[in-house]
Amino acid sequence: MGAVYRGHDLSSGQTVAVKILQLERRDEVDRFAREASLLAQVTHPGVVRYLAHGVTGDEEPYLVMEWAEGRTLADCLEAEGLTVQESVFVAASAAEALNALHAAGIFHRDVKPRNLIFPEGRFESVKIIDLGLARTTRQRTSITRTGTIVGTPGYMSPEQARGERVVDGRSDIFSLGCVLYECLTGLCAFHGPTLFAVQTKIILWEPPPVRSLNPGISPKLEKLVGEMLAKSPSQRPADAAAVAARLRALEEADSPKTGRGVRRGSGGASTVSLEETLVPDEERRLQFILQVGSENDEGPLKLDEGSVARLVALVHRAGGQVERVGDGWFVVMLSASGKVSQVTAWAMQRALSLRTLIPSEVPVALVGAHGEALDQLIDRAVLVADAEVMDLVFLTGSSHPGRGGVRVEESIVHCLDGFEVVRGRAGYYVRSGPEAEIDQPVPGATTGQ
Repeated sequence: MGAVYRGHDLSSGQTVAVKILQLERRDEVDRFAREASLLAQVTHPGVVRYLAHGVTGDEEPYLVMEWAEGRTLADCLEAEGLTVQESVFVAASAAEALNALHAAGIFHRDVKPRNLIFPEGRFESVKIIDLGLARTTRQRTSITRTGTIVGTPGYMSPEQARGERVVDGRSDIFSLGCVLYECLTGLCAFHGPTLFAVQTKIILWEPPPVRSLNPGISPKLEKLVGEMLAKSPSQRPADAAAVAARLRALEEADSPKTGRGVRRGSGGASTVSLEETLVPDEERRLQFILQVGSENDEGPLKLDEGSVARLVALVHRAGGQVERVGDGWFVVMLSASGKVSQVTAWAMQRALSLRTLIPSEVPVALVGAHGEALDQLIDRAVLVADAEVMDLVFLTGSSHPGRGGVRVEESIVHCLDGFEVVRGRAGYYVRSGPEAEIDQPVPGATTGQ
């Protein structure tokens, strides 16, 4: 949103940081002015100090802050990383700084390693920088445009990933939990091939416990990280002060440094697709993801509230789970046990029923697998939906063979019988099949979330 320069304060002789906004959109101007006013309200050693703000002779808004010389936490993680003790200290210091912001009614909304800096390279003086996305409890209207996701992929809270307009300090606690997770393991808690995949994982997927990636971590610290990363705000620590107190009370053993260059593990098991080891007559428990929409599409899916209510009701009748991601995309999870062919047909029928509620030009993709690696299944669903969008670039309108159908992987096609399947430019589409009630179970099988 702007450029930061090293400046010289003519009054004090100090070196300062001067942030100048690039005037591209009005909402950025408003956000920049808000950052200046917010910084002026807080005086804490862990928050970069406000000095002045105004407008240049070229009518460009500027903000003057103290000059913080040093590396960011992101720089440290890219290199040698931190020990467990250092990670705990940094997180506790950041939590205390966040508590000062929250006490003033200010939520940062973009806590991440790049926004934590160590002046002069000392871990004991970590500072939070860049309040460009912050907002106050007193602010009644959102400056962020409808449909804009606020935050950084991999560190945003589930509330932010869903595009909710109202978040509080517990969102910052989740983001700090993501930062602490990365410090302790050398791995991002949530990562994926696209923004949509990351958002979906933040909402649906539980990352591996930190002790599975770094056995030197105490059970108490693992429990705290898990609470900070709770999907529901009500299940997280009550406030940043509580987080800081619990971190300060820990007595962690010394350990080697763990950064991105010193990874402790891969962060997940393998997903086995239907095609790799399964045959139609095998008895298995399968999980499916139906993705509605793609971030590569022209824009978020817009459904009226009635259609959304019907979509949610149908998914619940099928024993599944549905989540809204961002401002309009949806992700549906279905699972059932039984013969592979019967379970796959059951999931395909539910996908086709839900497809009738979605505009025909919106991509809908279904993937399925046997295995527990939900994160990899999410990645595949995203990539399959994106592939349909690319297909539409070359075949548009009614000429597209799969228009109004469900994009599927070839592995699913091999497990279907009695469905109308067409081949597109780069994939398969199911357009119709045997009719069934949405809540009709798999013959002789069990279903569930």
